[in-house]
Amino acid sequence: MEDSGVEVVCRWFRWVILRKKVADSPFVLYTDAESLIRHYGNIRALFRAMAGILLVCFLTNLVNYMINPFPAIILLDLIPACVAVVMLRMALAIPGAIGSEVFLAYIGLGLPISIPSLGNLVNKGRSMMMAPSLRYQLIVPAIILSVITICFYLVGNAFSDAADPKNHV
Repeated sequence: MEDSGVEVVCRWFRWVILRKKVADSPFVLYTDAESLIRHYGNIRALFRAMAGILLVCFLTNLVNYMINPFPAIILLDLIPACVAVVMLRMALAIPGAIGSEVFLAYIGLGLPISIPSLGNLVNKGRSMMMAPSLRYQLIVPAIILSVITICFYLVGNAFSDAADPKNHV
């Protein structure tokens, strides 16, 4: 391989990492037909095994669906599995929306100053923070924002864990 410009970078167990400059000729790993055919045979065997596993899973699900009627599958399998995912997504979406509002108001693109919001409180606290005697006024909005975000996250995780059918035996 060294005569074709291929350099061995690293060896680990049965694995070898090779490198070749792009400016040289194209990189050909298998120079003889026998090793290329053996490599394609290994790939074909891997795909055959994966197809067999998928077929067994499909037949198992098919038998399960034949035994249980369709509405029972929806009520017993799909809805409980989806409730946990929806609750977790909502738990993460609400603090994300609050954080986006705070950021947009902080940079001056959010709600008008006349509408009270956490972003306007943080923005006012930032302007007050420039005076050394008023620096404490940024702490209160930051603590409120942190508490709201953590509470939504914890409540959402608790609902998600409670609704997850995998946790119930």
